[in-house]
Amino acid sequence: MVPTANTTTKTAFDKKVKALWVKRLRSGKDRQGKYYLKDKYGFMCCMGVLAEVCGVPSKLVDVCYLYDFGGMLDDVASFPPDGFKGLTVKDIGILMQLNDRDEWTFPQIADWIEENL
Repeated sequence: MVPTANTTTKTAFDKKVKALWVKRLRSGKDRQGKYYLKDKYGFMCCMGVLAEVCGVPSKLVDVCYLYDFGGMLDDVASFPPDGFKGLTVKDIGILMQLNDRDEWTFPQIADWIEENL
């Protein structure tokens, strides 16, 4: 079963950022990785791509382990002006699952984002 962000309404996600994120995920520019926003080899998860689209400084994105709740990920998620632009904790959890556990491709994740956020 494909997870949905919200069963009644879409998340109030910044439309401009969403468009840029989806375009970047489909661009083929980034090498997809797991568990890190961006690992030491330059592989990124979908949330790392979003962090770069949002202008999070690379010193916060590089080698940030996604499951480090209460650590550096909090710094990234709350980066001004609006962190991850309105994503809920549930949205982030689903996206991490799709990328890391379910091994969806960036284009598949982009489709999910368009449908659910």
